[in-house]
Amino acid sequence: MAAPETTEFFTRTSILSFGTATVAVVVGTNTLRRVFGIRGIWLPFALALVVAGVALTSSGRPLQALDYLIAFLNACLLFSAATGANQTASAARKRRALGAQPQGAEPPRWLDSWLD
Repeated sequence: MAAPETTEFFTRTSILSFGTATVAVVVGTNTLRRVFGIRGIWLPFALALVVAGVALTSSGRPLQALDYLIAFLNACLLFSAATGANQTASAARKRRALGAQPQGAEPPRWLDSWLD
């Protein structure tokens, strides 16, 4: 049996899950940092706010004040998870490089620490 063809990695429903939303914040932040040279810890927080805001408005029901507080707290959780994922990957890359002698050009640093 052939595997189904993947046409989308992020979908309207998958972006509403915690894991996919966290990956979206990490990927979006790293892309904007590499392409536009944007630095600062505010960037992943801004993207987390956007993702949480989109999730909030996609419910299709009238919103109450508590919904906005929950969306803000969800953004804080996404920011924390995305920052932790980035720091873990960055630390793993640095540990692997210890003891290695540089050869040739410096490789691109896709997973630089956001906190340095």
